[in-house]
Amino acid sequence: ILFSRALWRRIRVFINKHFYKNKYEYRTEWLKFINTLSTYGNRDVRQVALYAVMDVIKSTSGVLFYLDPSGKSFLPVATAFSESELGGKDDFVKKIENIENKEWIQFIQNRMWIIDLEEYKKDPLIYKNIQVPQWITKANKWRLISPIFLLDELVGFLLLDEPPPPFDFNYEDRDLLLTLGRHIAIHLSQ
Repeated sequence: ILFSRALWRRIRVFINKHFYKNKYEYRTEWLKFINTLSTYGNRDVRQVALYAVMDVIKSTSGVLFYLDPSGKSFLPVATAFSESELGGKDDFVKKIENIENKEWIQFIQNRMWIIDLEEYKKDPLIYKNIQVPQWITKANKWRLISPIFLLDELVGFLLLDEPPPPFDFNYEDRDLLLTLGRHIAIHLSQ
């Protein structure tokens, strides 16, 4: 038990939650997030939702994938990156089809978990050796795959790049991204 990585990870999280200062000033971040979502004007609400999350986590690039009406594919409905990256926005039309057969989608759905691609590359066993698509892992640009849940159903996910250093992805980032994902799911469904 003393050498269990999972046990030590839980102990570190418990100590950090109860004895150390928070990484985020949650009131400030929440007000900023809500303000961004509520002032979209005539812009696409999906694009605004992507920017609102990116602003909180300090990512400079991202893609919002959302479930199509058939419920069988995730489509990129909002992007935020420069034209020179990944061949430009028009070339970035990746679609995740047959979601029930994609083990990494099922992993996110079943575990309600964010995939930290840096951690995934170092220790795939943490993620049950799932196969994340090569167009995501080979780009060396993306850092996080953050789910968007409406109730307990996966309706989308965010693909976010590495925030500026120093960035140490921890339980606070996970909790915050999961909460923001649930909020934008409600926002987009309305």
